[in-house]
Amino acid sequence: MSPQLPSFLRRRLRLSEARRLLLAGEAEQALACLQDDSLRGASEAEPLLERVLDAICRQAAQRVEDGEFEESERLLTVVAPHDLPRARAWRKRLANEAQGSQVSHTSGIRRAREPGMIHAMQNLLGELRAKRAASSTFETPEGEDGSGGGFNEFPGALDSGEIRTRSRERGERTFLFAVDDIGEFLVALSAEVSLGHAHSAQADLPILADLDPIQATLMRTESFHSGPGWRIEASRGQNIAIGGELIDGGGASLTDGDVVQVSPNVAFLFRRPEAASGSAVLELLHGVECCGASRILLFAPSRAGRVRIGNRGGRHLVARRVDEDIILWLDGEDLVVETKGELSTLGLEPEVVAPSEAGPGGLRVPCPPQVRVQFSVGKGDKDGPPFGFALRPWSGKEGRARTVTPRNP
Repeated sequence: MSPQLPSFLRRRLRLSEARRLLLAGEAEQALACLQDDSLRGASEAEPLLERVLDAICRQAAQRVEDGEFEESERLLTVVAPHDLPRARAWRKRLANEAQGSQVSHTSGIRRAREPGMIHAMQNLLGELRAKRAASSTFETPEGEDGSGGGFNEFPGALDSGEIRTRSRERGERTFLFAVDDIGEFLVALSAEVSLGHAHSAQADLPILADLDPIQATLMRTESFHSGPGWRIEASRGQNIAIGGELIDGGGASLTDGDVVQVSPNVAFLFRRPEAASGSAVLELLHGVECCGASRILLFAPSRAGRVRIGNRGGRHLVARRVDEDIILWLDGEDLVVETKGELSTLGLEPEVVAPSEAGPGGLRVPCPPQVRVQFSVGKGDKDGPPFGFALRPWSGKEGRARTVTPRNP
């Protein structure tokens, strides 16, 4: 008979296995792993249990979207013995969403089309209403607009006024940046940005995926020895892996080429190709998008945060049609654009930014932009138009394209 493992070692192995299963999207197996006797009363298991239960609830929501109502109810039944209020709150939320899907084609819940599915949904709604009535302690009062609380039924969600405020503040720190031959980027100007679920309206980088309201935070750092950089910290109870290795609660520094897994279905490639620059690019993987963009540019201020567009490696943005590097940097509330080629904005005569003039002058526009600003580099040739890129407000309300006159310091 093999000797039994010491309790502390068994506990550590079980916690590690539960984290691995959670990151792999196997929340129910992770929950079963956390039921091991060695974890009974262990404080380090509590935040992980919270995360596992929330993941199962989100899976239940996905089953409702897929029309699998009985499976959704089964998952919430798994949660109930561990956290009854949580299970009741999610039943209430999903019942409201399923009910709304019967009367609205724009709902996030798919409409059941087959007669058998419609009948099954009606039966489940009756059961959920009965259970909701029995758990009235956890009811959310109706909002002033008579919507039954609606959005606030998401854990940690904000009311409509707070959502508008957060959206406005986010628009003051972000904008969209479209580059020929590359695509669109969401640009974040803050030294600290949070990543989380889009429905909560709390994260600076909102993603519609299986995430908490705030899943993780990215922070710009500065060191006398190593220079500028970025680090990531997980929110309490979350699990983040870099290169397949879980990071501890204190967070970790990011290096160029790191693949960061923030949830089972959300990951990004961290790129900081120029070590002297404090700016970095996040490339979202597996088809995930943030505000319609699959790339995020973390733009650091001053010349130390310069971003290069060029046709060679070691550039933040690599574009084959660029003959000379294009350098962008933030000078206070202006974005300065420099290149040895001809640079113009829509409606202006081409203006050459010579190397000797690039430092004190350059072509500059307000940043973040309040309207769409289109830049053109060079004159183009028989093979195609000039290389171009554009800035526009994050809100997506582009408005009428108009010229923004370059300003000198």
